[in-house]
Amino acid sequence: LFFRQAFLLPDIEIVAVTSDGPAEALHREFTEALERASLVVWTKGPSRPPCAGRPFAKVQWRIERLPGTGSSISPNALLHLVTGVASAARARQAIEESGFRVAEHSRFADHAEYTSDQVRGFVDEAKRRALVVATTGKDWVKWRALGISADDVLVFEPHPEITEGKDLWLKTLW
Repeated sequence: LFFRQAFLLPDIEIVAVTSDGPAEALHREFTEALERASLVVWTKGPSRPPCAGRPFAKVQWRIERLPGTGSSISPNALLHLVTGVASAARARQAIEESGFRVAEHSRFADHAEYTSDQVRGFVDEAKRRALVVATTGKDWVKWRALGISADDVLVFEPHPEITEGKDLWLKTLW
C-alpha cells in the first residue's frame, strides 16, 4: 500500500480588507496575507485601506429581497429586523437605504443559534403587532431548518457591486 501526500494550492488569493478599526469589525486575515494576494478587495469602511501595492478593487453592497420569501408582504410594511451578524447596524442601514422601514431591531451575536420557539415567537409577535419579521440570508438558513415558512419572513441578501477596479477583478478571476 502506497500513501501519497497531496497538497492543494490556490491559483489565486483574494484578500478582503476593511478600513474599520479592530473594535468595529472582525478581521480574519493578518497583514502578511496582503503580500501573497492576487487581488485586494475593500469591502467596507470610511477610508481606503493600504493594499501593499497589490491589484485593488472596491465592492459596495446592495441589499436585495431574497426571491420566494415574504411573497405576500407589502414593500411598505414596517419591519421587525432580527440579525445574528457581525455588522448588525450596517445591515440595518443598508436595508433602510433600500427603502424598507425598520420599526424594531433585535440584534444577536454573529453566528447566533436560534431555537424553533424563539423564531416562531418573533413571527407570532410581529403578526400581533402588525409588523413583518425580516432577517438576513445568513440567518434564514438556520430559520428555514427550524421549519419557518418562507411566506412568514422577509429575507435580505447582500449583493456585491464592484465600484472600482472591475477590470482587475475580471482579469484576476478569468
